Amino acid sequence: MEMLLSLDQQFFLLLNRLPHNAFFDGLALFLSGVGTAGFIWFVLGVWLFFREEKKEHWFFAPFLTAGMLSWMLVELIL
Repeated sequence: MEMLLSLDQQFFLLLNRLPHNAFFDGLALFLSGVGTAGFIWFVLGVWLFFREEKKEHWFFAPFLTAGMLSWMLVELIL
């Protein structure tokens, strides 16, 4: 385990010592913040699905239920 921790630390320091500029710092901050809005991605996915889905197919209901439950678990409870 110590070997893995040492390797992880060396890799972390290697990446953080690379040259970087303000543009890429801002881009990284934006991309890391995108994942925190899980509900927005969920709503966007539902909207895109219903936009493409025919009205007589309602097999999406279990996916909607599972998605809402997982969102509640991850975003609200944890």
